[in-house]
Amino acid sequence: DFRRGENNAGMIVIDLAKSNISAKVDQTGSRLNVEFANASLDPRDQVKLDVNDFGTPVHDVSLFLQNGKVMLQANVTGKYEYLAYQTDRQYVLVPRRGRTQPVGRCASRYDGHRRRCDEPAARLWFERLLA
Repeated sequence: DFRRGENNAGMIVIDLAKSNISAKVDQTGSRLNVEFANASLDPRDQVKLDVNDFGTPVHDVSLFLQNGKVMLQANVTGKYEYLAYQTDRQYVLVPRRGRTQPVGRCASRYDGHRRRCDEPAARLWFERLLA
């Protein structure tokens, strides 16, 4: 399933057959690949969805078999960040447009000093991420 989430994020929602299926996400440029271990997919259920009209950074989403493994591939345009999580029998991948400027000192370049993530800008970023 594909949905348009908050702040124009793309939400890719996969219903899993069992809760013990694990997933590994790999980000390569404009492509997000998710490999599902211990999963199977009927070849007739392989699909490619053009989701460009949803107004999210996600251009298309594919679900297919590759070397005997179930793969999800999302092609994303522009700068983006993503959140991936699994709750029981549902896996959710949320790519959204990334920030073009750092947020507060926590997002600045590491200079060898500890950064506190309770600084107001960092706290706001975490609250948005978890909302």
